[in-house]
Amino acid sequence: NIKRGAKSEKEQLKKVATEFESIFVAKMLNEMEKTVDKEGSLFQESKYLDNLKSFMYNNIARDIANNPRTSIGIAKQMYSQLEKTVKG
Repeated sequence: NIKRGAKSEKEQLKKVATEFESIFVAKMLNEMEKTVDKEGSLFQESKYLDNLKSFMYNNIARDIANNPRTSIGIAKQMYSQLEKTVKG
């Protein structure tokens, strides 16, 4: 949610780039989870479990993207490419 006057455009760009990385990592985690063999699993598959997993992966992805030690670097790269196009 980019709003004029709320923060500098560079701060907003950094936030959006981090959110993009978070979404990307969450999608990657969801796709990786699909490859796990669920036969003999402790839990039966259900829409509630799917919602819980989605929530969990979104939070993990947000933590990964917001921590400079665990970030995969997409946000940093996007920011460095796009910062030339924004003011202050």
